[in-house]
Amino acid sequence: MAHIFSVYQFPIIVQTFDPETLSYLRSRCRGQLPDRIPPFDFSKVEDTALFWLLIRLKWFMEQTTEYPKVKARVFVDEGWKSNGVAIKIPTFEDVFGDGLVCFCQSSSISSRQDRPTDFPNQLVKVDVRERSSKVWWQENCYPGEPVFVPAPHSAAEDDGVVLSIVLNAAEGNSFLLVLDAASFTEVVRAEVPHHIPFGFHGQFFTDDQRPVEDYTLQEVRDV
Repeated sequence: MAHIFSVYQFPIIVQTFDPETLSYLRSRCRGQLPDRIPPFDFSKVEDTALFWLLIRLKWFMEQTTEYPKVKARVFVDEGWKSNGVAIKIPTFEDVFGDGLVCFCQSSSISSRQDRPTDFPNQLVKVDVRERSSKVWWQENCYPGEPVFVPAPHSAAEDDGVVLSIVLNAAEGNSFLLVLDAASFTEVVRAEVPHHIPFGFHGQFFTDDQRPVEDYTLQEVRDV
């Protein structure tokens, strides 16, 4: 798997590798995957699925002029062992301030023994500066991808709300969850009497961002 996220808006590739897979990739990539990746023996880890190996794409940037040059950084996050937080495909506000992203939010599968599951059952906000996190969780509830919506004239990167469609498995219906983006506490929820199918991504459109209504069916087909 490969997903893009960057604290400084530069590309990062997110991968999970076991030694055999890493050897195979190196044999197929014609030397573009660097040998200087710090060695990490996944065969000695009890659960390799929750490790995220973040590799800055320096090896790719050396071959292209499309992206600016940056220093390479590699780290493996083992924090989920103690805090129960492991994230995937985070979302973040990418238009605030000077381009430095300090916060991201994501759906997450808790690793806590008192919250057993194999499906995302919590929402997580990560402060990448302080290396801290905040969690929203409710028993028997399974949230979709969170979407950050900035407040009008927002004064901070997390000044706004976070939206997520949540399935309440106990009640058999879904609700729109609204969290305060700064404190990551619930503001309000809007329930519907039925379940809403899960989608891979979430999205929010303002009144002036209605792409479907802006085009006729024929114009959409032409595109």
